[in-house]
Amino acid sequence: MSKHKKHNLPVILALLGLVTTPAFGQNEDEYLMEIGVSGGISSSVNDANVYEYFDGAFGALIRYRFNNRVAIRGEWYLTNVSGNYLVENNKVDFDNRINNIQVCGEFNFFDLTQDPYKRNGKKFSPYIFAGFGVNGFGYEGTATVRPSVSFGVGVKLKLTHRLNLNIQFDNQLLMSDRLESVAVLNDARNNGSNFLNNDLLSSLKLAITFDFLKKPCNCNDVSR
Repeated sequence: MSKHKKHNLPVILALLGLVTTPAFGQNEDEYLMEIGVSGGISSSVNDANVYEYFDGAFGALIRYRFNNRVAIRGEWYLTNVSGNYLVENNKVDFDNRINNIQVCGEFNFFDLTQDPYKRNGKKFSPYIFAGFGVNGFGYEGTATVRPSVSFGVGVKLKLTHRLNLNIQFDNQLLMSDRLESVAVLNDARNNGSNFLNNDLLSSLKLAITFDFLKKPCNCNDVSR
């Protein structure tokens, strides 16, 4: 090998190192939003739930992440409340379809990320949430809309860099005592309607979400 080539070899190797090092050492992209679908089962605590059934629930959700701990979620899901109750030895059946829309704030207990260079980052995290909802259902053949208070717990798991799994126990405390949809069942076991007698709709759901809307690069982020 000529002296000229020997002198150029270290320079070439150094340039290759500068080009290839960022490609292997850079952090994975982070995303600000998730969109997905959910499915599960639901039930309710109401005046006529002695012989109540579990019903299917399904819906869709969208989530915006302020950071790896705090997010806001908008969700819609559809379910039924059904069962039967004995009133003066007569069996009364009820089957009420419920549309729920809710907006909740979420808090993750761990930094949820698949970035191996993120300090304190984990691929799973339990979370809690609370917010408000609106519920549409029928009562005595008339469409009814009532607000609710949303709250619950869940676990999030990152399956891949952009695919996520959520398992969530969701509660809706309705500002209503008419979830049974039939007047004769309202206050069937309780004397009078009051705030403590309002109906509670609960669901256990599993959701698959996909990340989108790439987060702008923060080159000054020292937490990585």
